[in-house]
Parts: sequence; C-alpha cells; structure tokens
Amino acid sequence: MFNHMYWAWEGVLPSSFCDHVLSGLDWDKAIDGRVRDGDGFLDTQKRVTKVLWAEVTDPISAVAFHYTNMANELAGWNFAIKYPQKVQLGRYGEGGHYDWHHDCQGPDPHGFQRKLSCSILLNDPSEYDGGGLEIKDVSKAPPTAKGTVIVFPSFIEHRVAPVTRGERFSAVCWTIGPAFK
Repeated sequence: MFNHMYWAWEGVLPSSFCDHVLSGLDWDKAIDGRVRDGDGFLDTQKRVTKVLWAEVTDPISAVAFHYTNMANELAGWNFAIKYPQKVQLGRYGEGGHYDWHHDCQGPDPHGFQRKLSCSILLNDPSEYDGGGLEIKDVSKAPPTAKGTVIVFPSFIEHRVAPVTRGERFSAVCWTIGPAFK
C-alpha cells in the first residue's frame, strides 16, 4: 500500500518560467494526441488534445525529473528509476479531454517501463473551466494553480476532465526504470 497516491507542489514554479515554456512553442506544428484501442485502432473519442514534444535536454524536462525524484523519495514509493522520457506538451481546447487511463505500459525490449508520471500545469486556471487532473479513488483532487507539479505512479488511473471554456496547457513527463516485478 502506498503512503500517497500522488505528491504535489502547488504553484511551485514561477509564472515567468511557465510563460517561457509556452512562449517557445509553435502550436501550428502540434499533432493530435493519440490513443489506440485494444485492437490497435485509433480511438478518437478517448482523447482530444494537441501535443508537441520537448527533448529530455529541455529545461522543462530537467524540472520534471527533479520533482519526480523528490516525490519518489518523499512519498515513500522508492521506485528504481533511471531516466525521463521526452516531455509531452498538451493543449486542451474547449471539449478537450483525456478519459480514464494509466501511463504504465509493459516492459520494453530492454526490460524498462514507465514508473512515475509528472504533470506540470502551465497556465492559470482562471483561463479555463473544467480540465482538472483527476486521479481514480482519490477524494481530494490535485491542486490546479499555475506552476503546480503533480507526480504519481504511472499505473494509477487518471484523466483530464473535459475543458468547457478556454484552453488548458500542461507538460507531462514519464520516468523510466527497470520493470516492476
């Protein structure tokens, strides 16, 4: 049993840092977020969002990996983790959402898999309605302030509720480690 289902730092990142991350993005080059169903077909109803990718050398990746390592220790998960994957930058417009899912996949050919997920909220919640990160079986929702960092085990079900007004921006990073046994 876990001590914590998620670990969060509310508004820890300066607004100027979040604005800097968003200012460098070319949303004209964004692609649709993709999810495949059990048969391998694209499921266009489960997820509605636009995404861009940042390399692991990008500052947002370093921030995500730093907080992921701290949460891993502070929450008492103590998972064996090795490195972050690329950061996915998401833009959820009106109607944008990502239904219930988990980020943990089976081990890759090298015996590694996603262990921890990190979500960073990049804009102020006054700019949109809905769009909250919800974690299954957790009574207290994670905070929504701009600059908030939320870390949770990748096998926990979660979703982004539908955005009903405005746009929600986030950065998501997954940390890889040896497969769970």
